[in-house]
Amino acid sequence: MDTLQNKLKRSRFVLHEVTLAAIWDSNPIANAEVFKSVIRNAQGEQALENFINSVKKHWEEYLLDIVNYKGKVNLLRGWDLLFEKLAEHLGSLSTMKMSPYYTEFKATANEWDDNLNRIRCVLEVLVEVQRRWIYLDGIFSGSQDIRRQLPVESSQFDKTAKSSSPPCRSQSKAPTLLWLNSRPPTSFSKSSSAFLVNLQPFNVP
Repeated sequence: MDTLQNKLKRSRFVLHEVTLAAIWDSNPIANAEVFKSVIRNAQGEQALENFINSVKKHWEEYLLDIVNYKGKVNLLRGWDLLFEKLAEHLGSLSTMKMSPYYTEFKATANEWDDNLNRIRCVLEVLVEVQRRWIYLDGIFSGSQDIRRQLPVESSQFDKTAKSSSPPCRSQSKAPTLLWLNSRPPTSFSKSSSAFLVNLQPFNVP
């Protein structure tokens, strides 16, 4: 409305006070291009605002798909859809920067770009942790013959499993995905890194 007021050089053109008579008095026929320009800008800004709101709504309401693994730990699944949606939204947020209306939403767009990049990094670590865990658990917990043949390795895996296990172990219900983003990055990184380091001697493919 300020843009319209400036372009029409009107001293008073406040949104909640505008009437049809005021618009007619501004000579909309003669100022058709002014009105069209303002409408285009408004539509462009609305499109960006709607997109950011949809991103916010999606990730704030997205529930992690948690499944219990053999009564031992809770693991996440549905990775493909998660990474696909993250890539889609991050790509769109990047494309937004080329829009002439981006400045108005720069702060919010940057905030969500940071949020989603952080979540993606966490998920990349988590999927690797879970992959190694499931692989090794299948070996050492699935066969007594292997445990007898590899007693040292079996004992080492048991100790690793007790001292450090995949994140989300304590989650008894599905949290929203932003739960991952709200966790202290250093705490998550240390626990996940420690778990991966402890699994390295097993040479997981």
